[in-house]
Amino acid sequence: MKPDLPGIMREKLKGRVCFLGIGNEDLGDDGFGPALVRRLETAGCMAVDGGMTPENALPRLASRNCDQVVMVDAVRAGAAPGSVVFMDAAEINSRFAQITTHKLSLGLLSRLIEDRTRAKVWLLGVQPLSVERNAGLSREVRDSLDALEKIVLDAKDNDNVLNLS
Repeated sequence: MKPDLPGIMREKLKGRVCFLGIGNEDLGDDGFGPALVRRLETAGCMAVDGGMTPENALPRLASRNCDQVVMVDAVRAGAAPGSVVFMDAAEINSRFAQITTHKLSLGLLSRLIEDRTRAKVWLLGVQPLSVERNAGLSREVRDSLDALEKIVLDAKDNDNVLNLS
């Protein structure tokens, strides 16, 4: 994980921020997105678990009047397991335009969210180690999950740069 990720997120994520979890918890590290958004929601952040059909969460996202939507997902980024990527919609569209384990690509989903909510879309992704059925989260992804939860909650609680509730 980049040491400057907390600063980058604080700089980029202005206004009302909502997190959208994407993934299948039955497929090992693919459960990263739902796991993180559940933790964030429990801590009082705006979060929606989109699971395997995140497009169905569009009405809930639109009703929250978010300025920023952060899609949280396990993504194959060609990095070491547990590595974190943070990118904007243009980067999402160029890197994840077609290939996906979901019905919609992340690129298409980001465009739909922007069109329906007028929010700026980001991807907070983690490189999975395994997406085998019933494998649970790997240690590498669990470590990243813990670190990302701390980054978001520290921003929410300490300097209130992110308006997450």
